[in-house]
This record gives sequence, structure tokens and C-alpha cells, in this order.
Amino acid sequence: MSSASTSPAAVGPSANAAANGSSTQNVSPSPPAAGVNPNQLPHDGIHMQSAQASYDFIDGDPLCSVVYVDDPAWPTELCLDRSLGNWNEWSHRLKLVCMGQSLAEWLDVTYNPPDPDVDPRAHRVWTLNDQSLSAFMLLHVSQEDYKAVCDLPDSRTIFAELRKLHEKLGNHTQILLIEKAMKIRFRPGMPPTQTWDEIDTIMEKIKAIGPIDYDQLKTAFAIHALTDHYGSLQSTVQSITKRDNFTVSDVANRIFDLVYGSTRKGSTVCYYMAPKSKKAS
Repeated sequence: MSSASTSPAAVGPSANAAANGSSTQNVSPSPPAAGVNPNQLPHDGIHMQSAQASYDFIDGDPLCSVVYVDDPAWPTELCLDRSLGNWNEWSHRLKLVCMGQSLAEWLDVTYNPPDPDVDPRAHRVWTLNDQSLSAFMLLHVSQEDYKAVCDLPDSRTIFAELRKLHEKLGNHTQILLIEKAMKIRFRPGMPPTQTWDEIDTIMEKIKAIGPIDYDQLKTAFAIHALTDHYGSLQSTVQSITKRDNFTVSDVANRIFDLVYGSTRKGSTVCYYMAPKSKKAS
């Protein structure tokens, strides 16, 4: 991680930083506006760090220094991909990167950035760091996910949207993982413990997604069944699942309508009605 000053007017490196050869330079935030009590600045119910107190920040604090987010040890194969069901692994790694570079607050929606009217320099630094973190995230997602989030305004919104997209596909992802697990084989010349570890890793991913909702699982089966011959219809059918009150019958009839191309008087034909669940005796 490297750091740089954001303004020619920023305070130069401290004596300690200079002695250690550090490239971090601190930005002294502006003092509070006239008539404003720095200890009573609103922050959604939390007292925001005052501009006066920000003079006491330690050297290298990301609220005062521009951080170029990077992780040379990031696995080259770790790219967020809905077909791989790797949200938990990817998000865990990203959180560790943020914590390691003191940027965890950038992903925390309950933590407000510095107020540009109270502390414009600190807000500018926050914005630059946010852009760097956003770029880092977008470098490690699939093309499909990139298109879904690239125009969002900040890193925390990008992270929240990615989480929603991947957790929304929970059961569908579980199917893909089950399919992947069913292709694993014990092979001569390969340690059986290695094959067992592969199965165990996939099972942990399936369990981490959460308990199985059988209606959602049936929906996921149906959407997955479109893959080979009706792949272009999958996104249309998936759009139904984004409705809060969608049912299995809605999904079934939409699939039948799209495949058969049949309509009556401009409305979808009702080909299927899901059976009512039996009440426990």
C-alpha cells in the first residue's frame, strides 16, 4: 500500500515518517466553521469525529492519507462469479484486505464519510480512497457482475449490491455446487484426502448459503434446466424471482409461455397450478 498527499497545502511528512522513509503524507483537515461546536456535529445519531479532533489522527490514518488499494497476494483465480458460488470466499478475502489497510469503514453503511462542508479535505481523501477501493473490487468480479454494479456511486453500494445479487441466487448457486460436486471422482495416483477435501470445500459453500427453501430450490432447478437449449430465456424467468410475491406457478407458466410462445387475447395461458401444500395432521 502506498500513500500520497492530496494537496500542495497539505502538511508534509512527519519527522518520524521521514526518518523511516515512509511515503505517507498527512492532510491536515480544515478547522470547524465559525460558530460550530466541533463536538456536536450530527452523524446519524453518532457524534462524528470533529475537525478539531482530526488534528490528532495518527500518521497514515486513511481519513488523512490517500490509499492505493492493492493485494499482491490476491489469488489470481479468485474472481467473484455467480456460477461458482464463491461469494463467501470472495467477500471474506475483500474484508481482510480492507481491514489490513484500515479501510473497513468504507464498506460499513452505518459509518458516514466526512462532511464536505465541515471538512472538505478529509472528504476529498475519503472520496479518492473510495474510488481506489471500488476499482479494486471491480477488477476481481465477473463480467456479468461488473455490468451490474460498475455505475454505482461508491464502494459500499457496490459491495451491498453484489451481496444482494449473490445471496438472491442462493438456491441456484447450491444447484451449481451440487452439480460440481457430483463430477468429482476419486482417481488413481491422487491422494484420496485431496478428493475428500474438494468435496468438503463444496459442502461448506453449500451450507454457508443457508437452509434450503424447497419452492426456491424447485424454481432454481427449472431455471437451470433452461441452460442448454433456452439459455437466452433464463434472465427473463429470473426477473420473476425478483418480485417479493412470486410463486412456483408464476415461474412455471412463464417458462411454458416462453417455450410454446402461446398467448390468448394478450394474456399468458395458465398451463400449471402448483398443488396446495398438505396440512400436517
